[in-house]
Amino acid sequence: MDEQVFRRLVTSDGNAIELWLEPTGQSFRLPPGRALEVVCRGPSPGGLEEQRHPLGHVALYAWPGARFSVFEGGIEIYSEPDGLPEFPTVPGGTVRQMIELLFGPFELRRLSMPH
Repeated sequence: MDEQVFRRLVTSDGNAIELWLEPTGQSFRLPPGRALEVVCRGPSPGGLEEQRHPLGHVALYAWPGARFSVFEGGIEIYSEPDGLPEFPTVPGGTVRQMIELLFGPFELRRLSMPH
């Protein structure tokens, strides 16, 4: 089966924002004018889910078995390692639903993390 790939360009225009990659919780702070290309790929079909906070913060949720890589100016600055265990989901559920069930909504998770 062919690998499934999704790409997103995340930019911070006027205000600094945060980019979160789930389920690992890896985050990046983007000052105004910074842009990151996020690539999510996995061996099985799935979908990338995006959640935007009213202040511009972005959370991207991979599907089970998928991994993120982040590029800035064409240079890879982050790559999730192979061999990470697949985040558990219930049949018909998404990674986002499971994370919110276990750890709360994005707004509360980001407020509880040190900045």
